[in-house]
Amino acid sequence: MRRTVIFLLCAVILLSFGAASFAARQYVYKHVIVVGIDGAGNFKLRTPTPNMDSIFEKGASSTMCRASIPTISAQNWGSMLIGVTPQTHKLTNEIISRKAYKSDRWPTVFRLIRDAMPGARLGSFCNWNPINYGIVEQDLQVDFATADDAALTLQITNYIIEKKPEFLFIQFDNVDHAGHTYGYGSEKHLETLTQTDRYVGIIYDAIKGAGILEDTLFIVTADHGGIGYGHGGVTDEEKYVFFGAAGRTVIRNKDLDLYSRDLAAIVCRALGVKPNPGWDSYVPRKLFSDDPSPRQRPKAAAPAPHKNAPTPTGSKALTGSMESAAKLLRCAFMFDGSLDSAVGTEKLRAVGTPAFEEGWYGQGVRLDEKSWLSFPDLAFGDKSFSVCVFMKQDAGIGGDPAVFSNKDWANGCNKGFVYCYRGTYKFNAGDGDKVRSDFDYVSPEAPEGRWTHVILSVDREKGAVDYYSDFVLESSDLLAEGLKGVSFDSGLPFNLGSDGTDNPQYKIRGVFDDLLIFDKALTPEEVQMLKEYYKG
Repeated sequence: MRRTVIFLLCAVILLSFGAASFAARQYVYKHVIVVGIDGAGNFKLRTPTPNMDSIFEKGASSTMCRASIPTISAQNWGSMLIGVTPQTHKLTNEIISRKAYKSDRWPTVFRLIRDAMPGARLGSFCNWNPINYGIVEQDLQVDFATADDAALTLQITNYIIEKKPEFLFIQFDNVDHAGHTYGYGSEKHLETLTQTDRYVGIIYDAIKGAGILEDTLFIVTADHGGIGYGHGGVTDEEKYVFFGAAGRTVIRNKDLDLYSRDLAAIVCRALGVKPNPGWDSYVPRKLFSDDPSPRQRPKAAAPAPHKNAPTPTGSKALTGSMESAAKLLRCAFMFDGSLDSAVGTEKLRAVGTPAFEEGWYGQGVRLDEKSWLSFPDLAFGDKSFSVCVFMKQDAGIGGDPAVFSNKDWANGCNKGFVYCYRGTYKFNAGDGDKVRSDFDYVSPEAPEGRWTHVILSVDREKGAVDYYSDFVLESSDLLAEGLKGVSFDSGLPFNLGSDGTDNPQYKIRGVFDDLLIFDKALTPEEVQMLKEYYKG
């Protein structure tokens, strides 16, 4: 009798475990198909897309899915397939065009699926082939295809019907091409998006025809939008994209809250594949009925407040913290209700009416398209220098505005230098003829609305440019050989919040605090001293 009871108890436990295991697996999809429409943003709000409207009517969607910054294709497709920000994966259009991708630390969803499902059929069908070459790993037996959008659609339908892939990633490119050619939001751009919606309908019909619709999670999304004839910035038109998901466990929800890089976590969740624990990619709430409240992205911690008042004299003086560097401190402007120099005699001319408001410490100065600060006598020649400043830029900045510069930024070969914002930050220097250097620095995920300390350290003897963000060395680069010995003075003033001209196109909006300029390239040790001075 006792043995019978034990046997029955074990049987109940095993059956319960099996039922629980099945419950955990029963909604895992057998197929995930992702259609990516390059340059589509959320422009479907402005043009007919009957197929997507019908497909996602009972599914989940958002027209405010947040793209990664910068809003550039490689950075965003990379984030969506790798599950991390561009600051982490560091892919750019240029890199993926020339270098095959492989990373043990940051594998794509393709590798995770292949490791978990060795026999799975995986496909990547992209109009823009650098995705196939420079983002998707080459050693995974992925089926690749590249063609124009119309021809690609035919290949995709045949592939779905014949191969029934477990995971298929698709990238259409005509919409982005139309944006660059005719303008984003233009009639031609919107017509192309409507045409691409027809391709989406054809692909969805192929899924039905293959008899796999019931077991398929179908997703349509975009990498970025655009404004004017380009993209890369943080305007609403560039950074908000459409995301739609349809499948048997998808909750009807028109207000999904997600980032585009959450695609990686969604794909893994749908296929029952363990995600990379280091990802910044999360399944959004109210997407899947069997998991309506998954683990969410931790909230970013507020930056620690500084401890020391940035005073040029006294017991906590900057000169006491950096004795050697302080001897070469050309000027220091603290902007605490005044535009007077705290150190040095450099002249400052206010253009427009810069206003004072809360700064990083005390007050800072607000600059915009009509107000910037000009230093007409500040010369650099062929000598080393460092520019240090706290900045908090506004949201919605597009184009290619200068943070500080002494050149005409209409052409990168123009003489002088510029530090500008274009989704990423960028340093450029030119000789006034044909020689130029350009270094891109990946920006924080959300640079707008947060205080960032920037140091640009230029060693003219070594031809080296070091870039620090929040006192951390982010990049070390070498100037072009042709810039050796070339004066960086252009005849234009050094400006904060502008290039060297009056062109409103190159003005940035934001608050600036504590501008320090040294007649030397700061060493890493001196940067740490500066950090200790500010942070305590």
